[in-house]
Amino acid sequence: MSTIPDTLREFKNQAQISLEKNLDSADIIKRAHLKINLVETNTKDVPNIQGFSDWKPLSDAVGWYVASNSEGHIILNKLNDRIWVFFTSMRVEDYDKRFDSWIKNNLRLDNCWIPLGAVEKIGKSMNWKESGVGLRYENKLADGNYQASIKIKARYGQSEDVMEDIKPLRDKYPINSVRYFGGDSPIISEWYTDGRITINAAADIDSVFESVWNVSEHYHRELADATKLRDKDRGFFEFKFNRTVDLNRYSEEAMAGKGNLNMWLLPVETRTDFLRLRGVDLHTWDRVHLDLSTDYAYMTIPDGCVNAVPRLASIQGENVLGKTRIFYDGNRIFE
Repeated sequence: MSTIPDTLREFKNQAQISLEKNLDSADIIKRAHLKINLVETNTKDVPNIQGFSDWKPLSDAVGWYVASNSEGHIILNKLNDRIWVFFTSMRVEDYDKRFDSWIKNNLRLDNCWIPLGAVEKIGKSMNWKESGVGLRYENKLADGNYQASIKIKARYGQSEDVMEDIKPLRDKYPINSVRYFGGDSPIISEWYTDGRITINAAADIDSVFESVWNVSEHYHRELADATKLRDKDRGFFEFKFNRTVDLNRYSEEAMAGKGNLNMWLLPVETRTDFLRLRGVDLHTWDRVHLDLSTDYAYMTIPDGCVNAVPRLASIQGENVLGKTRIFYDGNRIFE
């Protein structure tokens, strides 16, 4: 376990030493990595994470804090009014479930549902090369014995042939992670649609920070732009799916607070090719209206947080709807 840092400089030095060593490691997957979580917030107060100490400010930086326990520590950066960034080198088994439970049990906190397009734009700007992809789809509306699913963790490294083999699946199924390698200051990293980032190795911690800030600020702008569009004409967000939805089972299995969609929606109108649901987003208790057809949906959020839009596309895209695109007034958003 590394020493608990008192300053941002100490934290950066610790991370730099660990990640730089990993560049020369033949067994990089088993070495210590820097794990990052991007959290969308509608509050200024940071709740304590169960089993960790209170948040203590780092003495040399505004907006930076540390919390610790016997297994390790977590660093927090309040990046802006909507995005918090958490860093840790703790073991996954000591961290992930506890962190996920913390978000789930605190009103006004949610994952940042990072659109793939945003990560790809940042990757290109930093001269990264895609070296792997995670594909995940599971039709949870089908009966257990007849559920179709695909779960692929493809690492194609520098092989153009393997990348081409994966491309048809990549264009068809939901992507829940992308792996990158390279850059002017080499970084090996993996980016997930729920706002998790794993930095396996890096030559320069400042380049890591730059990539994280760029994606975070992009997401921040997307939230702000989507809110302005909604406030301007009180319109709806449109979703287009790659797969046909079984409407007879959707409201029973996927809504009413079940699963990790974090919404409580109940059907108010049902037809053979159309389902109208009304309820609340459990993230903020804002009202949500969802009109769902077999291959598209309209979501209306009269007031409040629009983070439910990319969440629906990400989570339901993996579980029910297939690869999903988001539009507002005919224009692609959250990409």
